[in-house]
Amino acid sequence: PSIGAEERERVFREHDLLILLSLTEISPHGALEARAAGLPVLLTAETGLSQELTHGMLLRRLRTPAEIILALEEVMANYAALVRGAAEALPPRTFRDVAADHRTLFHALLR
Repeated sequence: PSIGAEERERVFREHDLLILLSLTEISPHGALEARAAGLPVLLTAETGLSQELTHGMLLRRLRTPAEIILALEEVMANYAALVRGAAEALPPRTFRDVAADHRTLFHALLR
């Protein structure tokens, strides 16, 4: 179910980690929102996010219980660094940047 912005922010403040146990996450909006709010994220390695956007996230293969346990142990061992990474500002990305990336992509596709 969908929740409002205030409720989402409250949930993020009340928790220590967002865990998304999907097989794939091509565009994980929840992970991006949590990261933007300063909440560390454990996310499948099968994602469409750039390396810049995954700072403050731990991306690992999460297909089996053993893989999930190993990833959680890694989170616990490196939690302070994940929190620091999640607290850092995201790189600025303007509409002009997005438009330029699309233009580059479309030119490459037309070649």
